[in-house]
Order: sequence, then structure tokens, then C-alpha cells
Amino acid sequence: MKILLCEDNQLELEEAKRCIQEATEDYQTPVKLHCFQEVESCLGYLENNVPDLAFIDIFMGEESGLHIARAIREKSRQAQIVFLTGSNEFAVESYDVEALDYVLKPPTPDRIRRTFEKYLQKYNSVEKFIQVKWRREELKIKESSILYIKTTGNETSFYTDNGVVSVYYPLKEIEKQLSPEWFLRLRKGLITSMDYIETMDTGCCTLKNGEEYSLSRKDKAAIRKKYFDYQFSKIEGR
Repeated sequence: MKILLCEDNQLELEEAKRCIQEATEDYQTPVKLHCFQEVESCLGYLENNVPDLAFIDIFMGEESGLHIARAIREKSRQAQIVFLTGSNEFAVESYDVEALDYVLKPPTPDRIRRTFEKYLQKYNSVEKFIQVKWRREELKIKESSILYIKTTGNETSFYTDNGVVSVYYPLKEIEKQLSPEWFLRLRKGLITSMDYIETMDTGCCTLKNGEEYSLSRKDKAAIRKKYFDYQFSKIEGR
């Protein structure tokens, strides 16, 4: 389990780090804790990594922890965000990232433990895996880690936030397992998480890695409608 901690005050960072380490000792889940004091260095880490759980100082001097929270939410629906705050009054803007919890400073191990239990309850209730058979073995790929899936010839590749997994398995069988409210078929041989779409125009879609793909001519109206309905539902908080 990857935990991110971003706090600009050195003393408060060390205290939060101690509380997180103490709170997670009782669980059987291996934990890797990544700590940052600066927004930019944290954003740099997030370019190639997605935490399972993130503790973020909501106010970091002149910077806002919301930059970090939004960067996480753009890459993952399942990553859970916890704001560390010195006040009971939370910024209205923070609600759009769907934070798991708000923890008043200074945190305590017991308070962090309650947050961790809340995370585990949510994780166990919503996590889903895509199963494919490969070389007489059954592979399980965490659905929330999937960015997009592409078929080349007979090979189907899962592009995930942990790397690429390639198998010889029909895309249509994989599509049956995917949550239709989160994934979109752009054209033959290409399915993407709607959160991994950067832009979409009349006939073309650009993914967050910069790759551009034309939309299926036959289905482009339905594709665009589904994508923009999804975006509006996020704005409205549904």
C-alpha cells in the first residue's frame, strides 16, 4: 500500500509521519510512506505514481494542497484523499475531489487509525479486479489501475498506473467485465478510462499521455454523449 504525505512544516510533517507509522503497525498491509514538503516535488512524484491513500496539508503557505489532490483525482478514481487542516472550516473547493476524511492538526495515532479503518472499509467494498487467463494462469488486474486497453493484432495490452500487462485474450471478453460507467470504447481495439481522457472533439480524442485517436465513425455521437454525460455527472457530484 502506497501512502503519500505532503506537509510543508517540517515539525508537523515528522509528527504526522510518526502517527501514520504507529497507526498502521497493527494491520497486515505492507505500507510504503512517501513524504514531501513542497507542492512541486510532490506533483513531480505524481507524474509517474499514484498513491492508494494521500494525507495532504490543505493550506501550504502560499500554495494549496488542492493542486495535489486534483492531480491525484485526475489520475485515479480509487485513490483516497485525506486533508490535514488546522481549522474546522474547510475550503469549499475541496469538496470536488471527494475527500475521504478531514483530520484536524495535530493528528494522533488514534485519529489516523480511524481514518485508516475508514479507508479499508471503502477499499474492501469497492475494489474490483479484471480476470484474464494467460499461459494457464489467471491474472487479476485492479480495475482502478487501468488507464486504457489497446489491441494490436491478437495481443491485448492493459496500460495501468503500474506499467503495461500484455496478454492474448479477446478485448470483447474483457469489456464485459469493465464497469460501463467508467470505461468507454473509442473505436475497435481501444477502450479507455474516461478519467484518462484529456480532450475530446468532434471526431478525435486525446489521452493524458498525449496519444490521439480518431473516434469510431459509426458510434462517435454515442461516444461523445457518454463522455460528456460522465463529465457533467462529476461536476454535479453524482
